[in-house]
Amino acid sequence: MILDILSRDDSHGYELIKAIENLTQGNYTPSPGVIYPTLDFLQEQSLITIREEEGGKKQIALTEQGAQWLEENREQVEMIEERIKARCVGAALRQNPQMKRALD
Repeated sequence: MILDILSRDDSHGYELIKAIENLTQGNYTPSPGVIYPTLDFLQEQSLITIREEEGGKKQIALTEQGAQWLEENREQVEMIEERIKARCVGAALRQNPQMKRALD
């Protein structure tokens, strides 16, 4: 999902956390302890670049190799997106008191 988000625009770690939170409709917010090791791994695989900016912020960008990986795995990425959407709908339904009574 991180590569897909970066395919739209370069980002910073905090922005990626918020993008994932938005994607999951607030059902999941990755911690910095999850995001930053993942970004380090993606950088080691040459799928992203991380460039330090003034003020200590880090600019994260998709590499050509990352874009190629994303294209080659587009079907899997779309399946993951669909599963996330389905889980978000399920979570929303479980929070609805009327639906909860109907399911019980």
